[in-house]
Amino acid sequence: GKMKKKLVSMICSAAIVASLAAGCAYVPVAPAAPAAEPAAQEAQESAEEAEAEEAGDEGELHTAVMNQWVEITEEEAKTYCSRLFKAPDGAKVLSWSMLEGSEADSFVGSPLIQLDFEMEEPDLIFTARAQQGVPEDKDIAGLFTEWDETEDVTLANWGMDRMQGTVSRETNESGMIDLCSWYDVEIGILYTLSTAAADLEGFDIQAVAEAMYNADNEPFTGDDYLDRMTYMSPDGWNVAYDPQLFEAMEIDEHSAQFVYLGESAGSNVITVSYVEGEDPEKYLDELTADWSDDAKKVEGTFPGTEDTPGFWRMSPEVEEGSGLYETLIAGAYKDGVLVLDAVEHKSGDEETDTAVSDAMAEVINTITYRTAE
Repeated sequence: GKMKKKLVSMICSAAIVASLAAGCAYVPVAPAAPAAEPAAQEAQESAEEAEAEEAGDEGELHTAVMNQWVEITEEEAKTYCSRLFKAPDGAKVLSWSMLEGSEADSFVGSPLIQLDFEMEEPDLIFTARAQQGVPEDKDIAGLFTEWDETEDVTLANWGMDRMQGTVSRETNESGMIDLCSWYDVEIGILYTLSTAAADLEGFDIQAVAEAMYNADNEPFTGDDYLDRMTYMSPDGWNVAYDPQLFEAMEIDEHSAQFVYLGESAGSNVITVSYVEGEDPEKYLDELTADWSDDAKKVEGTFPGTEDTPGFWRMSPEVEEGSGLYETLIAGAYKDGVLVLDAVEHKSGDEETDTAVSDAMAEVINTITYRTAE
C-alpha cells in the first residue's frame, strides 16, 4: 500500500512522556463554566448529558462522572502539547483546563487540553481544544452536532502557512455554532476551536484560529531547536532519530520505516514492526529460511531492554553487485514479537559505509518503550 508520510514526532522529552499517567476511557464532559459560559460549550454540555442518559449503562455513566475537567496553568498545558496555541492578542483568558482520564486516548499519554477565552471584537466566547497523539478523525470538540456546511481551508501561520483544516457551521433554532478543526501531521496534534451565537453571519472563525498560533511554543525552530525527533508508535515503542539524516514514514499502525538520507551506495532503511502471536526465534527462522548457510546467528539482549532475550540474523555481505547487507533483530513484545530489520547497501568506501552503519545503529539503540512488554 501507499506509505503515508507521517512524522509523528516531538522534541525528545521521554521524561515528560513517561511521567504522564494513563486514565480511563475518554467520555467528554463539559467543564465548570466561567461566569459567561460559551454558548457552544453550553450546547456541548446538554448534548453530552443527553448522550449519557441515552446510554443507560451504569458503567458508561460512571465513566462520564470519573472524567473531570481540572483547572491548570498555561505553562502546565504546554508540557502536554509540543505545539500549543495561545489566546489571540487582546483576548481575555477565562481558563485553561485538562480532562482527567483522557490520557488513555493518546498513544503518547497526553490529556485533552482546553482554553476558554473571550473577545470583544467580535463579542464572542470561544472554546479551543488540543490533544497530542490522537488520530485525525477523533472528535475532541465534543459538540455532537450534524453540520449543515463544511469546507476545507488552509490556515495561515500554522504549518508555515500550509496547515490544512476544515470550517463547519450548524444553524438551528437556538442560533449558530461554528467549528474550526486542524491537524498537525508533523507531531500528531489535533486542534479544534468553537463558538456559538444567535447570529454568526459574516464571522470568520478561521481568522481567530490563525491568530492563535504561538511562535514562542514552536519546538523545532530557533534557539531551542533540538537535533532529535522521536517517532512514537501506537504499539508503545519510541525511536529517536536525527531528521537531517532520517525520514520517518508510517507503513501501517504496527510498523514504521526510517529511511537514511545521507550519502550512500543505495537505499538504507530500518523497519520496525510489531507482529502479534509470533515467537521471536521461530519468526526470524521463517524470515531467513532462504538465506545461505553463511548467515550469522547471534543471541543477546533485545535493544532497549535489560533482560529480554534478543535474536540476531545477519546476512553475508554481498561483495559484488548491490552490496546488500541485512540485519534482523527480534524480541518478545506484548503478545508477539517486535522486529527490527536494517537493510544497508555497501559502497565499498569504508568511510561512507561506516557512517551509514553507525547512523543506523544509533537509531536502533535509541529504542525505548512506554508500555509493559
